Amino acid sequence: MIRPAAATAETRAETVDARARDQAEARLRQDMAIFSEAAVAADFCVFRQLFADGPQQWSDQVWAIHGLPRRDEPPSFAELRGLIHPEDAAQWERDYLALRGDKTRVQGELGWRIIRPDGEVRHLSATLKYTRDAEGRTTALRGLLRDVTEQRMADAERAASEAWLLEAAESAEVGLFDRDLITGKAFWSPRNWDIFGVPPEPEAPSYDDILAIVHPDDRREWEKIFTISPEEVATGRVERNYRIIRRDGTVRHLVSRGVVLRDASGLPVRNRGIIVDVTERRLADEALHAEMERFRHAAEVAELGVFERDLISGVRTWSDRMWRIYGLQPRAQAPEEEEALSFIHADDRPIIEEIRGRLLADASLGREWAEYRIVRPDGSIRHIAGSAVVLRDGDGRPARLHGVERDITEERELRAQAMITANMVTLGQMATGIAHELGQPLQAVATAAGILEGWFESGCPVDGMEMVRRQVARIASQADRAGQTMRHLLHFGRGGRSTGTTTAAAVTAGALDLVGASIRSTGMAVVVSVPETLPAIRGAQLEIEKVLVNLLINARDATEGRARREVSIRARCEGDGLLMDVEDTGGGVPEGIMTRVFEPMFTTKPADKGTGLGLSICRTTMRACGGEISLANTDDGARFSLRFQLA
Repeated sequence: MIRPAAATAETRAETVDARARDQAEARLRQDMAIFSEAAVAADFCVFRQLFADGPQQWSDQVWAIHGLPRRDEPPSFAELRGLIHPEDAAQWERDYLALRGDKTRVQGELGWRIIRPDGEVRHLSATLKYTRDAEGRTTALRGLLRDVTEQRMADAERAASEAWLLEAAESAEVGLFDRDLITGKAFWSPRNWDIFGVPPEPEAPSYDDILAIVHPDDRREWEKIFTISPEEVATGRVERNYRIIRRDGTVRHLVSRGVVLRDASGLPVRNRGIIVDVTERRLADEALHAEMERFRHAAEVAELGVFERDLISGVRTWSDRMWRIYGLQPRAQAPEEEEALSFIHADDRPIIEEIRGRLLADASLGREWAEYRIVRPDGSIRHIAGSAVVLRDGDGRPARLHGVERDITEERELRAQAMITANMVTLGQMATGIAHELGQPLQAVATAAGILEGWFESGCPVDGMEMVRRQVARIASQADRAGQTMRHLLHFGRGGRSTGTTTAAAVTAGALDLVGASIRSTGMAVVVSVPETLPAIRGAQLEIEKVLVNLLINARDATEGRARREVSIRARCEGDGLLMDVEDTGGGVPEGIMTRVFEPMFTTKPADKGTGLGLSICRTTMRACGGEISLANTDDGARFSLRFQLA
């Protein structure tokens, strides 16, 4: 049977339509598979609901997100609502129904929490899209669901970190800023408003607003914030120092520090950092700098060289005067320890090493000083007076060494000349006593010589030999006594220096050998209470004798014309030292000049009786042997106290 042509055409059309529909559905399934794979790769899950017949479709990932085993049918609305966190359920239902019932919207976003069957809480985010018919009724719902728990937790941690950073910055009085270098917009933390002295506003001040606050002299520097140099781009760090003038007229010093953030192409896009008000620190630095300048000028005026050594880093610094003292050209770094020690005279290096070791080892020591010699590169020798102190850290460890040095070569020569002059003046004042000290042995020698001469004239009788021996011995003894006196006087006058230790009894006997007769010849009484059992003291015997001689002569002159003329010398141990008092009945020293009696060239005596050097030399001598001299008035006179260190 042959079909009609029309029927054949209709059959062919249906076949073509069916084939085209099958192909379209195959492409749709393929596209959906690709979309599902892409959604899975992006951590999105696909779901669909057709409201006409009610079935829902959940992808495997949607089931996994909810922690449910896959079933043929997705949960009902009531079951799904039961999975939602109780605190989010009511809001989720309102948002869901509102979105579904709003005929003007076809797409929306929802976010909520669920509690899985195992009790774990997860944060979900959904993008919903509705299909509506011509009358606006919802016919289908499609969407993408994503588990954003980790993202929410990260956001919460970031927010907490930002809050902590803001609190830390506020407690440190540091302002935070974040500036978009493309748009110029910026974020300011609350502290910045306080720093700039302006009331807070919703947005950070504009370029012109800040420029109006910046000090006119610093505006060019401040504008560099927006023109980052190539060096800053390379390092990623930006710093600007400038001043502002607040509305109340006060000037504040600010420092802005930040980092530069770049985009993928390396271009700077953001500048984040801090703003710090450093006004107080700047003022303190300026005050410290001014104080250091005053100290530097004072040190120069006093001809003091200043040195410093960091005992931890080893960094050393010398002032300009130090380089001149050592005859060296200034360098960026002071000489290393070995090089500096090489300039010290070989005979004096043990002094420096001993003092340095003592300072570093004993935390109880304060300032230590010494006199020593240096040898300059040109071979010249200079005498130096140096003083040093060690500063320690919180644990008591040596941290820094500070000290000063002064070239005392010329001063030392002048001091030696002054001492010789003072000694000669003292010798002149001792003339009567010297004549007595030398007159007695010479008279004895002359007497003995006369006796011997008579013996020779009588023919040298044999029975007189014993007498001859006695007179010869007498001559020898008195000659030795005179020789000792002359040697002592010569040593005294030349300013010779003895070394070692001595005793209070020895120096007292030596001083009285020189001036005892001169003092007693004026009718002045000398009372001595210096036990020979006292321990030895530090100091050169001859030098300490000179101190006592000066004090005894001063006592003699001070008591001249007074009814009671007496000087006493008493010594005793006190604490960890020895104290020797020389006390007279001369009426004391006027209160107005007591602080000046140890000054060089100061004297109350007539020009023919004093030079004003005696007490100054006494103080220098006492300090040289580690002791001290002090003055106090008594009821009837003055008392000079000499304090010595025990040997």
